[in-house]
Amino acid sequence: MWLVDSKSSVFLMNEFYKNLKHGIPKAEALRLAQISLMAIPEYNNPYHWAPYLLVGSWL
Repeated sequence: MWLVDSKSSVFLMNEFYKNLKHGIPKAEALRLAQISLMAIPEYNNPYHWAPYLLVGSWL
């Protein structure tokens, strides 16, 4: 485990749950949230989006 930036984490989680709310499967919802975060120049470093992974059912 390692430290994560709180501002980028909030953005990523908001995007992730917004995607889930629209019926997108979990793995795809996380992938899209990570891509959205990478599109922001200050957050495109893997430090901001790489620490997140799904455990268990990806469906």
